[in-house]
Amino acid sequence: MRTAVAAFTLTMALVVVGLTSLPSGATPGPHKAQTPKKQYLAAASKLNTAQTTFNALSKNATISIITKAALNLATAFATFSNALKHIHFTRNAEHDVRSLETHMLANAAYLRSVTVQTSSTIASWASQYRVTSTSATMAINAVRHDLGLPVTTYLPSAPTTTTTLTTPTAPLVSPPSTSQPPLGVQAWVSAHDTIFNKFADAVSAWVNGVQALTANGDTTAMAQGCQILGSVLQEAAAIPPIPDADAQSQFAAGLNYGNMGYRTGCTGSTDFNVISEAHGYLAQADDDLLAASDRTTQLVTSGAGG
Repeated sequence: MRTAVAAFTLTMALVVVGLTSLPSGATPGPHKAQTPKKQYLAAASKLNTAQTTFNALSKNATISIITKAALNLATAFATFSNALKHIHFTRNAEHDVRSLETHMLANAAYLRSVTVQTSSTIASWASQYRVTSTSATMAINAVRHDLGLPVTTYLPSAPTTTTTLTTPTAPLVSPPSTSQPPLGVQAWVSAHDTIFNKFADAVSAWVNGVQALTANGDTTAMAQGCQILGSVLQEAAAIPPIPDADAQSQFAAGLNYGNMGYRTGCTGSTDFNVISEAHGYLAQADDDLLAASDRTTQLVTSGAGG
């Protein structure tokens, strides 16, 4: 007898670690050591295959099919975590790599718990896996950043709900372009502090909207918070880069996570798993922007700013 799990695919997390394979002919010769980047991508390819299979499960998949795919993915996570131990990463990447190993093993452990799920618990189990995968997403992107790979935004589709928000349709913004002339540190500090304060106010407005939604189902305040947040992200993208690699990297990361939070939390969904995920992205954005602010303050204090 087939047991339909209608909510299953709506709660899948798309945890794609890297490119699925190296280009044809790109495998180095036997006497040429692979770079950490190529080793990482090669190790990630099998995991990507298992994850793709898991993500492609039908909403009508039976418990046995889900279990088989989940256990296969759990093995792939554990294998990938072990492979990371044999890659010679640069010293500055070691902390991020160890964190990624931990998150991969945590994902594997959670996926193995599928064996005790039933038709009445599998949807909730899948929803919780999505939450578990959010922190893994950040760990993956931290290592990709260390390797010079672009950040991957593998966000799930928002669940369909009966209530929608009147949210802005502005396109996603991008981190500041390096083609723009850089600001001096002092000038950038002033511009950044303005954005940082506006971003904090926008997130507060969005959180207040979530609280109103929880209390009485009113979506008006949340939609207003989304409008404010979208406007601030647009403004932040227009700031020219700072002539300091660390501060600029932190600011760009904050803007990226802000975009991810906006795209997740301002889609019109009132599903609280989606809202929780968005809150995690916005909290990470706040941390990165604060780190960038602290770094520029240090530069000004030390007299490095212009």
